[in-house]
Amino acid sequence: MDEIGPLPFELKSEDLPTVRITYAFYSAKTGVGRSEISISGAGKVVLLEEAMLNDPNPQTLEKSIDASIVIRLLDVMQEEGFLTFEDLYRATDTPGGTRVIELVLPDRSKKVMAEQPTVNPPFERIAGAIKFATGLAVPEALQSRFFQRM
Repeated sequence: MDEIGPLPFELKSEDLPTVRITYAFYSAKTGVGRSEISISGAGKVVLLEEAMLNDPNPQTLEKSIDASIVIRLLDVMQEEGFLTFEDLYRATDTPGGTRVIELVLPDRSKKVMAEQPTVNPPFERIAGAIKFATGLAVPEALQSRFFQRM
């Protein structure tokens, strides 16, 4: 890892396994489940799709990506100023759901919620980067074959 230069968010190589990036969608409809992508700093990618709230049999899929891709994703989050985002971005119309991006670092964490529809280009760029990184491990994730709502 050291050959790629300094890590984002002042991380050290040994910190990477404790890092987690989560991107989730929660419907505004009562009782509807969630769609979630979780990426660890070590490259573990977990996809979760619940048909209903507290689904006893959620659809899950685990794959992995190279840690260098996770580092690049963290670079994007740092470049977009994720840690300085507001905690909540309100919908510009009647909310149809909420998307959440959470970053857990060894010494801090940040969760940002964006009600839909909303206009926030930096949030959208990070969400797109997370989906793209996930698609490298699970191509179906990019084609709505796994996630129906995300």
